[in-house]
Amino acid sequence: SAEGALYREASARACAERRLEVVEVRARQLPDRAATLLSVARAAVPERLEAIGRAAGRPWAKDQKDAFVAALAAAAR
Repeated sequence: SAEGALYREASARACAERRLEVVEVRARQLPDRAATLLSVARAAVPERLEAIGRAAGRPWAKDQKDAFVAALAAAAR
């Protein structure tokens, strides 16, 4: 986890130096954020993400789903 924190900190610093806004979304918040951003019940999030994945194509594993929801959260700001 220390390596992950180091990576996040380095990425945030690089973005700040380039005047890019950083939006942090914790992994445990992703399902609730996805439900809100996709306008579905939390229970419907996995099905909706699978449908988006079918349209997006492979790869569409957990990392891609999480990145998609984080990108939605950033775009919604």
